[in-house]
Amino acid sequence: MLTLSSETGHRDAVEAAITDHERTGAHESDRLALAEGLPHSVPVGVCSLNAEEACRAALDVHDLDSYVGPVVGRDTVESPKPDPEGLLAITDEIGVDPEATVFVGDSESDATAAQRAGMTFEWASEFDQARYRA
Repeated sequence: MLTLSSETGHRDAVEAAITDHERTGAHESDRLALAEGLPHSVPVGVCSLNAEEACRAALDVHDLDSYVGPVVGRDTVESPKPDPEGLLAITDEIGVDPEATVFVGDSESDATAAQRAGMTFEWASEFDQARYRA
């Protein structure tokens, strides 16, 4: 939809409508169980196909904003996932090598982005946080 809206000159209006919907969803969302064990000893970032503003709203609603560093949404970078640009921007900002990074995701585009960035990928549904405690 965003690609087509760019081609027809409606990108800004479509992006605003989608972002508004995502922001509403962030305020109504349930806190994911995965967030309960968020490690405080390692840097954490967020890379999402949602708008950055919606991601930040969800982090704020669930009191996770103080534990998460960089947030990259589809509107933060020129090329969203599965392009690795967003993931590499996060590792650059927190000062870690992509090869030393674990990206936890829930989609094929997440897995592809991680592979293209040279990162280890873990499915959110199978992620064992204990394996990565520092």
